[in-house]
Amino acid sequence: AGAEAGDFDQARAVARSITDPDRHALVLASLARAAAKAGDQDQADALAGQAEAAARAINHPGWQAQVLADLAGAAGDQDRADAVAGQAEVAARLINDPGWQARVLADLARTAAKRGDLHRAVTTARAITGPGRQAQVLAELARAATEAGDLERAAALAGQAVTAARAITDPYRQAQVLAELARAATEAGD
Repeated sequence: AGAEAGDFDQARAVARSITDPDRHALVLASLARAAAKAGDQDQADALAGQAEAAARAINHPGWQAQVLADLAGAAGDQDRADAVAGQAEVAARLINDPGWQARVLADLARTAAKRGDLHRAVTTARAITGPGRQAQVLAELARAATEAGDLERAAALAGQAVTAARAITDPYRQAQVLAELARAATEAGD
């Protein structure tokens, strides 16, 4: 609540009182995102540095990857965002739960796309092993490419999304994802 109102000192004090290392790092990452969103990049960078240090102390790759993925989105500097995203990808590949791994990789792909790094976003999306999630993220990236005016890349990504969707073995889920892709193509004017 303190971070939403812009009182990052109070929010940081509350975060310091959290003794669980995973939660402590997650709260610091959340505060870094809130500071970045509020336009206080100096505060965001300071909080991100603390969260990054706390994340390195996390032994569970899933929690570590989640914190680092959050930090990649809050970083004000492109080089730092790339470095943190790279650390998050390494940790994400160690996650044993395929659904959790896919969520973290999808978050990283979306973050890279928002930062304008469509190449990294696509590379990360292709690392998603679940065809349904991969298809959805590739479709999102196709829309981002369309919005950026890169229609050739958008068409290629849309085709890759359809290919991934066709690999879904559950017929209902496959139809659902293909319908979402068709709807997205219609909205994009394809």
